[in-house]
Amino acid sequence: MKLTIIHSLVLIAIITFLSIITYNYVKAVFIENERKNLVKKFIHRRGRMWMGLYENIVIEISPDGSYKVLRDPYNLEEYKEGIVRKGDEYFLIIREGNLLLGKEITPVMISLRNLKAFLILISLVGVAGSMFVGFGMSNIFLKPLRKILSDLKKILPEDLSIRLPYSKSRDELYFLVSRINEMLDRIERAYRAQERFVSDVSHELRTPVTTLLGYIKMLKRWGKENERVLKESLDAMENTAEDMKDLIESLLLMTKPDVNIPVEKVDLEKFVQSLVNKWKKRYSREIRLKVIKNEIVKTNPEYLEIMLNALVVNAIKYSEGPVDLVIDNRRVSVIDRGPGIPEGKQEEIFQRFRRLSREKGGHGIGLSIVKELAERLNIEVKLKSKIGEGSEFILNFRREG
Repeated sequence: MKLTIIHSLVLIAIITFLSIITYNYVKAVFIENERKNLVKKFIHRRGRMWMGLYENIVIEISPDGSYKVLRDPYNLEEYKEGIVRKGDEYFLIIREGNLLLGKEITPVMISLRNLKAFLILISLVGVAGSMFVGFGMSNIFLKPLRKILSDLKKILPEDLSIRLPYSKSRDELYFLVSRINEMLDRIERAYRAQERFVSDVSHELRTPVTTLLGYIKMLKRWGKENERVLKESLDAMENTAEDMKDLIESLLLMTKPDVNIPVEKVDLEKFVQSLVNKWKKRYSREIRLKVIKNEIVKTNPEYLEIMLNALVVNAIKYSEGPVDLVIDNRRVSVIDRGPGIPEGKQEEIFQRFRRLSREKGGHGIGLSIVKELAERLNIEVKLKSKIGEGSEFILNFRREG
C-alpha cells in the first residue's frame, strides 16, 4: 500500500511537470509563429495601412514616450507589449522599431485553453488509471509476500520444524524463501543445541551440588565426633568445589566474545618449553618436547596455553605412558599412547560434554574449548588416532592473509 501511494505521488509529480512543460512549449511556439506572421504581414502590406486596408493594429511611439494610433480597428485603448485581453478577445502586441504592432489571437488562445484542459484531463485520467493499476498489481505481486508473512507467524519456539513452501518458478521469491528456510534451519539447530547445552550444564552442575549436599549432611551427623569422616568429607568437598570452579570457568570462557582478541609474536619452542616445565611439576608423568623446526607465530598466549593444557590433560587422563609434544614448523602436536579413538567418535569428542568414558572423570568440555578457541585464533585442529596405537592432536597455525 505504501509503495503504491509513493508511486502514485511520484507519477503525479512527473505528469504535472511534463504537462506544464508541454503547455508552455506549445504556447511559446504558437505565440512566436503569430509574432513572425504579424511582422511579415506588416512588411508586405505596409502600403495598405494608409489606404485603411490593413487589418491589424499599428501604434507609433514618439521619442518622448507618447504614442500615436496609426491603425486600430479594435479600439483597444490600451497598448503594451504582450497579450492583451478585451472582453472575450485576445490580442498580441509586439514592438518593431518605433512601432507597436498588434493582431487578434483569440483562436490561438482558445486552442491553448483547450490544450490546458485536455492536459489536465489526461493527467487526472493517467493518475487515476495508474493508481488503479498500481493497487491491482501490488495486490498480485505482494500476495506471495503476504503468504510468506502468514506462514512465518505460524513458526513458534515450540515447533521450529515448519518451513516455507517454495514457489513453482525459480524467481526472486523462490530464492528469498530458500534463504529464509536456510536461516530457519540454522536457528533450529542453534535452538536445539542450546537446549542440549542447558540440559548438559544442568546435569553436570547437579551432580557436584548433590555431592556437596551429601557430604554436608554427613558432616552434620558424624563429622564432629569422627575425625576420619571429617577429613574425608572436607577433601571430597574441596575436590568437588574445584571441579565446579573449573567447569564454571570453562563455560565463562566459551561464552566470552571473540572480537578484538589481542595477538602477539610467540616463539613456539620457548613458550611450549615453559609449559612443559610447569606440567612436569604438576603431574607425575613423563612429558617430553621435541623440536624439528621452530617457528615464531602470531597468536594469543593465554588462549594457546589453555588449548595446550587441555590437550595434555586429556593425554594424561587417557594414557599411561609418556606424553610427547612435537614442534615442526607451524605445527604443535600432542601425542599419547592411549587406547586410541574410534573413527566414528573422532568428530563427536569435540562437542560439549561428550566423553568416551565417564570412568575417567572430567566434564567432557576440554576438547570443545580447544576447538572453539582454535576457530577464534584461526588455528586448524587435526586428530590422528588408531585403536590401540594412541592419538595425536595437531594445532596447525595458518598463515595470515
